[in-house]
Amino acid sequence: MVIARCGRKATQASSAISKAALRQQLEAEGPPSVGQLSAGGWILSPSPWASRAWRVYLNNEREVRRAISYVEQNPIRDGKPPQKWSIVVPYEG
Repeated sequence: MVIARCGRKATQASSAISKAALRQQLEAEGPPSVGQLSAGGWILSPSPWASRAWRVYLNNEREVRRAISYVEQNPIRDGKPPQKWSIVVPYEG
């Protein structure tokens, strides 16, 4: 995910995103992957969140566009189709 700069610190901005609401939206539109079976035998819902966030500050338009391209290419590199989500706002520069 590439998030635009705002009046908050990166940790505050990433925490401000409602993980539960975003996850529900992704599941409503069709999650990008299937659930996994945990060690306890429970089916876990797919999650778009990595176990740890990697925060990188992008300082110019070229860096922003490169980061967006990287994120958009991730499913394709995994042999999956490109993903389009109604919650994603295109970057206008």
